Amino acid sequence: SDTNGELNISKTIIAQGVAGFIFACVAGQPLVILLSTAPLAIYIKIVHDICEANNLNFLTMYAWVGLWNGFFLILYGMTEASYLMKYVTAFTGEIFSFFIAIAFIVDGAKPLAKVLDSNFYGCSGGVCDQGQALSYFILLAGVAIVGIILTSFRWAKFFKYTVREIVSDYGLPISVLFMTLVRHFVLFPVKRECNLSDLL
Repeated sequence: SDTNGELNISKTIIAQGVAGFIFACVAGQPLVILLSTAPLAIYIKIVHDICEANNLNFLTMYAWVGLWNGFFLILYGMTEASYLMKYVTAFTGEIFSFFIAIAFIVDGAKPLAKVLDSNFYGCSGGVCDQGQALSYFILLAGVAIVGIILTSFRWAKFFKYTVREIVSDYGLPISVLFMTLVRHFVLFPVKRECNLSDLL
């Protein structure tokens, strides 16, 4: 949805399959599985926003970004620039993680702000569904709170260390699943914004 269907799930899976096959054949690492990551998804969204703002073709721009990235990777490989990684501290990685977290928080808050605005401040024809807006807020806050609690479960005094470690590692998926069940069985239904067919 971030690229308005120009780079959808089907195209991504096909591209990853082709790239993974080529990578396995020429890179000497046949067991490596290439997948999209959260930073890459944000990067694709940013590239698409830049293309829309400057009236550029997204797929052409994305292809050139990939070729340019490939050029630098070959250059780094030929010059053994990875040797410089020993000078990079954990602080650099933490800064990168911080910006990724901020980007996801903003992306998560935008739909909530839109629902709150349309159901509290910008009611069309005087009809507002404040219950829907409140349920959105409960679900968003619930996922965050339960996720934080479960992630910090590693230092709790309950259960054995192995159980605490598993709960902590899978805290976010568990919180999403838990709040999904809350939404279906406790809260009133939230209207779906899209169908599965829209994503393909």
